[in-house]
Amino acid sequence: MAKARKKTTRRKSTKKKTQTSWLHSNLFRLCFLICMICISIIAVLEFGIVGAFLKHFFEFLFGALTNGLFILNATLCAVLIFHKEQPVIRKRYMFGILFLALGLSLISSIMEFKPHPGSYGLEYVMKNAGNIIMGHLKTYSGLAGALLLCLFQSLFDYSGTYVMVLLFFVLAILMFGYEKIVGFENHGGRTYIGNHTPLGRVVYGYGNDEKSGVEGVVYKNVVATYLHGPLLPKNPALCDYILTNAIKRKNPDFKGLGGLEDTLEDMANQYIVNRFKK
Repeated sequence: MAKARKKTTRRKSTKKKTQTSWLHSNLFRLCFLICMICISIIAVLEFGIVGAFLKHFFEFLFGALTNGLFILNATLCAVLIFHKEQPVIRKRYMFGILFLALGLSLISSIMEFKPHPGSYGLEYVMKNAGNIIMGHLKTYSGLAGALLLCLFQSLFDYSGTYVMVLLFFVLAILMFGYEKIVGFENHGGRTYIGNHTPLGRVVYGYGNDEKSGVEGVVYKNVVATYLHGPLLPKNPALCDYILTNAIKRKNPDFKGLGGLEDTLEDMANQYIVNRFKK
């Protein structure tokens, strides 16, 4: 009996210790995220010496992108605070943000330093680093933009650099613009949807009628398609869309499914896309 009591006591103690550790971990995470939001606000509004130093230091690094980066940081931290589970950001959105930042940084450098050679901008930023950090001198390109301009201008000249800016913006739009829906179609019918909204445009396959170049139809909350595959496991965004609208019919205040882990589903989707790219 004595051994049994001792064993039971140890189990209770272990459980309590685990719960305490979990509480401290979440408390630390909450405090860290709140601090990051406060730092971003202080830097954007240049509150005091610390705020001004942070603002000017990041302007030295990223130029005109500084305020956007601080606002993005504060937004992500706020999302993490109000979501119990860490939201999963799709890779294509991350690449979209990256391409957009590269395009903006490069066009800022061109506007600031043209018609000088690309190396001039880099030398200018490095030579005046102290003045920029202290707030005595303004730069719109920053060190990152000057490096990009120096690289692309040396490789492609200014004309080619404009093309690279356009390429970055196009890639950003594509990353944010649409979801790839994959599936298998096996039908002999022809469907004409008139002026209704199609589910998507056909990249590979026949679609509704072989000629219009569109697949499926979306009408109010109804989604119709010829695609099998299975459809929903290979297209998590479409699955989330259907589930969200179904839940909103019962609960109009529903805010969305939040961040879901779709890594395997995205891999299955991308596998089919890559298969038919060849």
